[in-house]
Amino acid sequence: MNKSNKLKFNIIIIVAIILFTISTVPKTLQEDTYYMIKVGEYICQNGMSVIEERIEPFAWVDGLIYTYPHWLLDVIFYIIYNTFDFTGIYVFTVLIAIIIYLLIYYTNIKVSKNHIISAVITIISIYLFPRIYDCKSASYNIYMFNIRNIVYRTIYAKRKEKIYCCTCT
Repeated sequence: MNKSNKLKFNIIIIVAIILFTISTVPKTLQEDTYYMIKVGEYICQNGMSVIEERIEPFAWVDGLIYTYPHWLLDVIFYIIYNTFDFTGIYVFTVLIAIIIYLLIYYTNIKVSKNHIISAVITIISIYLFPRIYDCKSASYNIYMFNIRNIVYRTIYAKRKEKIYCCTCT
């Protein structure tokens, strides 16, 4: 494939990834989403004092010790919900899913150097991993960090520069 064909193919595949992702992201949200919104609202109104006190305000058991491991994601969800309602959360979920699948495509290109196989693997993964975009805790971060590690390890294997090896951890 020459450069102009690769560019055209990449544009077509990126548009296809975006369209397939939009078509597969469910419009329903998990019950964790509502909890994340309430925790984000609590943190925005009261600050991080709950973490210092280490008492969970929404627990069924009094005095339950708990810290918020994904407080930033909770605050982001609350701000999006407060600004754009549930439509904003849906759009945010679609954007994160698109980023994840574009990273999968980019990683496959770096690993295999074959654009057609990379495109097929990415399109198949869109249908095999429908739960990637569930609004569960920090599952977005886990997928993106794992894909980023694969990309950096691939670059490190080719270039042998220590900067890429250090970013994998």
